[in-house]
Amino acid sequence: MNCVLLVLCVGVLSVAFAAESVDGRGWGEGITWYTYDDATKESEKTGKPLMLIIHKSWCGACKRLKPIFGASDDIAALSKNFIMTNTEDDEEPQGDQFSPDGGYIPRILFFDKGERLDITNEG
Repeated sequence: MNCVLLVLCVGVLSVAFAAESVDGRGWGEGITWYTYDDATKESEKTGKPLMLIIHKSWCGACKRLKPIFGASDDIAALSKNFIMTNTEDDEEPQGDQFSPDGGYIPRILFFDKGERLDITNEG
């Protein structure tokens, strides 16, 4: 009986402390989203690169991009290759690696093994 109770408690605690997916805030409900802190841990654990969207609730460009991004079946399919996170307003992580070209918004950044990847769009 004690052994069963111990196994049950360990199982409950491991679920409670596991990285938990969160609401996508309109950026794609078919995408598994994580808080930034959980996303970095999940990326490290799984070896998948992290995709970070930095946006603000008051930003006009963010409001225009969000429904387009969120409705894209292609983005939803490709998101399975990444650990996805989006930060809003005061959740924005701080540091030079989060603003490579300044503080414009929205920003979409990619990280692999904790290092920001320099991605260029060649058309």
